[in-house]
Amino acid sequence: MSGRVVVVGGGIAGLAAANRLLHPDPAQSPALARLQVTIIEAEPRFGGKIRTDCSDGFVIDAGPDSFLASRPAALMLAAELGLSNTLIGTRPSARQAFVRRGRLHAMPAGMTGLVPVRASAWLGAGMLSWPGRLRALLDLLLPNRAPSTDESIAAFTRRRFGKEACDWLLEPLLAGIHGGHGESLSLAATFPALSEAERRSGSVMRGLSRLARPAAERSAESRGTFVTPRHGMQQLTDAMQQRLASACELRAATRVLRIDRNGDEWRVHTDRESFEADALVLAAPANHASLIVRAAAPRLAGLLAAIPFAASTVVHVAFDAGAAPRPLEGSGYLNPRPAGRQVAACTWSSNKFEGRAPGSALLLRAFLKGEAATLADDEAVRIACDEIAGTTGITAAPRWHRVYRYPDGMPQYTVGHLDRLAAIDLELRGLPGLFLAGHSYRGIGIPDTIRSADTAAAGVRLHLDRTRTHAY
Repeated sequence: MSGRVVVVGGGIAGLAAANRLLHPDPAQSPALARLQVTIIEAEPRFGGKIRTDCSDGFVIDAGPDSFLASRPAALMLAAELGLSNTLIGTRPSARQAFVRRGRLHAMPAGMTGLVPVRASAWLGAGMLSWPGRLRALLDLLLPNRAPSTDESIAAFTRRRFGKEACDWLLEPLLAGIHGGHGESLSLAATFPALSEAERRSGSVMRGLSRLARPAAERSAESRGTFVTPRHGMQQLTDAMQQRLASACELRAATRVLRIDRNGDEWRVHTDRESFEADALVLAAPANHASLIVRAAAPRLAGLLAAIPFAASTVVHVAFDAGAAPRPLEGSGYLNPRPAGRQVAACTWSSNKFEGRAPGSALLLRAFLKGEAATLADDEAVRIACDEIAGTTGITAAPRWHRVYRYPDGMPQYTVGHLDRLAAIDLELRGLPGLFLAGHSYRGIGIPDTIRSADTAAAGVRLHLDRTRTHAY
């Protein structure tokens, strides 16, 4: 196999795609002969939204702080990079999360697919009134009424569990993972197991409770639902970058302006030069990829541009030991939308993972809602500290703070997302050698992003094999 492959985007998707191109079998460490891979990243650093800052004994994950242990792609990549022994899980004492409705209420126990599946769990859901708890249990009696078309998360959870359970538990939990609004997010694209449970069993609770989870998945979660490298998520991207440095060309601070079709090849135009490529992996977010392909594939560009993104602002604040009048419980909490607060959620980072703060100091982070993205840093910190004071009693000034902004931080899988993906796939069939990877398409989590990169790399290898065969 030979050819030049250009990967556009040096976040975890681009790095993982290049890694899989050069190491298709984790048991085989040598790179494939004659395969030339170039990664082009617009920013001065690689890693994208995965960034770990270490300061004053604190470990601060600016973007994602962990990944799901139940999905194998990230664990397999960590093992391939020799990082398995560095992975730590959520502290057992921090595996409880809360919902704020007046005070903090513990999330119901026994959840599958992020939905309580036992009647006792709903009856103990303190964030709901008794009528709200009983209405949620009607899911066990309601017949299957799934619509034939795509449905929003909010419409589904209201229909099956009632408005109160939707507003104060399920919508903030399900939509919050995607940084979006349950009224617009597609259930089929985000949590297809929920609609499948209704179709198969009538009751969502009954359908989910019948799911048999693989033994490997249960074993992976023995250290907690989420795991992370001991010294922060950037350990993962740094290890990939180090592995790739001697096997491919890494170009940072270089912007891809557009691509053109040139016979059987692609021509890549950057802000520095233009050159040919036999295959391309666009691992940039869909809104950026749409600009790159606009000249060569206007219909594809339109489909990519139709995937919306939500802005997010994350405020990290550190406090000295003893600042909290009482010990912080669990790992943090969600703020449901009806509460009308500017903070969507808070995480007790120093509780969640070992080694995130020195001694007994506290490291907390607040996720401001999209509309707060334009606020000045001082105002964002004030909002975060006011929110934290209201739930923890911490009134001391923070030891320090950091504000990280992501104007297009999270792709929104809105209703109709799967139809858009089908149309994108159809357009790609007419663009041989062009592949997409990243969190814009079929999963926002780290494991799903890595899986998309592996799929793109497999497509590149197949394309190059076919091209070589036809050349003969």
